[in-house]
Amino acid sequence: MTRHSEYPRREATARLLGVRHILSALLLFALSLGACDQSNRATAPATPPATAPATAPAKTDPETLSAVVASISAVLKIPEAEISPDVPLAKLSRSPDDLDLVEILMTIEERLGVEASNDALVAAVGGSDVHMSERLTPRIIADVMSRQPRKQKST
Repeated sequence: MTRHSEYPRREATARLLGVRHILSALLLFALSLGACDQSNRATAPATPPATAPATAPAKTDPETLSAVVASISAVLKIPEAEISPDVPLAKLSRSPDDLDLVEILMTIEERLGVEASNDALVAAVGGSDVHMSERLTPRIIADVMSRQPRKQKST
């Protein structure tokens, strides 16, 4: 008897990308839910920072930005033309859930051959992992990914 799954694409992706990616995905998922932030809540300031970190749109690598937009389009199944580099992912016609966000980041890692740092993404959106997709834009992702180290090719 075979098991029918509602998410065969996600299961196949998780199997193919290996243990490191699964652990990274679980960590990012936990961070996006705020589960890892529980110990910091008592010491966190009552109000969030007034301003978001400044980004340098002029320094964004066009090829990296194009790969990010293509990855978002492929995972969310929306046309690339609907994805603006400076619009948060949560405001797209199909807003990504936490698993979509993990899949987007893993797809970008594979396309660009980088190992993404979850801490770098959290820092890029203002140092908070809560509701990350409301502040995360394709340009921010591209800027972070362009600063990540390239994966070492094994021979």
